[in-house]
Amino acid sequence: MLKAQACPPCFLKIHNLFCLICSSLSLAYTQHTCDGLICSGYQLGFGGYYSLQHTSIHDAEIKGIYASMPYRRWDRYYGVALDTQFGFISGNVKGPHTFTPTQSSFSVDGALVDINARFGKNITHELENPFFIEALINMKHFIYYQSSGFPTSAILNLGVGISSTRPLKNNLSLTYTLSYAYGVYASHTYPTQYKRNTQARIKPNNHEIRAFLTLHISQDFYTRFGTILQALDSAREVTDHHRIASTYPSLLQFSAMLEFGFRLK
Repeated sequence: MLKAQACPPCFLKIHNLFCLICSSLSLAYTQHTCDGLICSGYQLGFGGYYSLQHTSIHDAEIKGIYASMPYRRWDRYYGVALDTQFGFISGNVKGPHTFTPTQSSFSVDGALVDINARFGKNITHELENPFFIEALINMKHFIYYQSSGFPTSAILNLGVGISSTRPLKNNLSLTYTLSYAYGVYASHTYPTQYKRNTQARIKPNNHEIRAFLTLHISQDFYTRFGTILQALDSAREVTDHHRIASTYPSLLQFSAMLEFGFRLK
């Protein structure tokens, strides 16, 4: 069992500075152009992250803020989209069997990296009203400060999805994305206190469902809301330096994100 320690002051200062920047801005930069043959656009935005995590040994509540850098390009036949998110996360872990022998709960701090690439076929053959059937690849990394004893997780997903943009009344438009992905690779990496082996592969039975909804107000402002439901199987055994084996159990996690933005003239 690992002993929880306080997060270094330098990490807290960086985290607090990032929170201040995101709270002050809460906006994004959006640029989107069409030349009659191709539409393309990129964004730089900021948002808030909230997640609930459940296993048989603990429950966790994770909060954070993130920077989002989406890019999208399409024509009448095909489209490609790349969405990269990086953020700072912190939360509380509690339960009858946590990672610390003397505490029923402890705090964790870390970072989140999420890269999602989609390649789609535009079945409407329209620039202004596209509808894509997509294949996707997603890479996600939850990185936690080692002294907490909480394992870092890396996940690689492959899947399919749909996305579309629909014009509404009063100069509004709506973009939605729905996808399912299967985890082809996943692992937990334990802190270096586990001397014999620190990495444990997760068994290949991992699933993820994503749903995102973006409301565009004229061409200048937007807000995006997203949810992710993820189920990970239990990991294989890992042995610590006392030759004690342990297994990280299966995990169910629900996450929600809210992002605001506007177009820079």
